[in-house]
Amino acid sequence: MVDDEEMVRKGLTRLVELSGSSFVVAGEASNGTEGIELAEAVNPELMIIDVKMPGMNGLEMIDRIQASHPGIKFIVLSGYTDFEYTRHALKCGAIDYFKKPINRTELTELLLKAELELDDERAARQEKERLRELTADLSEMKQNLFKELITGSQLSPEKIEKKLAALKIATDLSSTCLSFIIRVERLPFLEKKPRIRTVPLQKEFNDLCTSLRLNFQVEFFFGFAPLLTGFIFFRQPPEPIVKELVLTLNDLIITGRETGSILTVGLGNVASSVLAIRQSFIEARQALKVSFYRGKGQIYTFSDT
Repeated sequence: MVDDEEMVRKGLTRLVELSGSSFVVAGEASNGTEGIELAEAVNPELMIIDVKMPGMNGLEMIDRIQASHPGIKFIVLSGYTDFEYTRHALKCGAIDYFKKPINRTELTELLLKAELELDDERAARQEKERLRELTADLSEMKQNLFKELITGSQLSPEKIEKKLAALKIATDLSSTCLSFIIRVERLPFLEKKPRIRTVPLQKEFNDLCTSLRLNFQVEFFFGFAPLLTGFIFFRQPPEPIVKELVLTLNDLIITGRETGSILTVGLGNVASSVLAIRQSFIEARQALKVSFYRGKGQIYTFSDT
């Protein structure tokens, strides 16, 4: 509660108590400066403030609080008849305003409106967090499945098929598939020049995933940093898709050099089914090793070994 008149603050406090809302008055301030200090100390959900106060007015106070506490809601109390003040207050983030003298019914309605807005925002945050946790859980389950597939874990075909369906991976056991591995390294001359700012590897991994997912039905395994392992599942003849993949990977290699990194790719052969994906992974790993004697920053296939 921020108002330069003590009687107004006391009256508002009493009306809030009588409103039947869930709000409790957490503090009072008599001017804009004290209002900012109060917001810092209490971090309230809602502030009722007067527009006209000595020194810093209510509108300036809203501007400054919004900069550091964008989640706080405001109801503006005004004796002004000029709508410009209230228009500016609403533009600054106030949910509504009312004019003096204070009307109990009007204040109760405004508090209810503020409650509903806060409840909606709280529900949206909770749903966002729930989806984030669900996405993280699904991602971890995918990583575990791919690890089992490429390490030769004795999973039955039935279990693999159930996991593919549960994880919404758009393939079945009979689909042909291919494994490729990308190794990401810093350009040597950048490692010797710490002043040159380079893109973090995690961001590069994310960018790589985004670029490849735009054009291909691809899943990724992150278990062997700094290697990014990709799996592509085919529902149609793989040859044209593999050609397009090679072109895309070449473009990513060029882009990588421009951002200060070396991308080297090992490409396995197309496996006859999901159950044979481990063989394609082994071939991709062998292809990647060719770079140690033929040079980094290129694409190598299993036929190069």
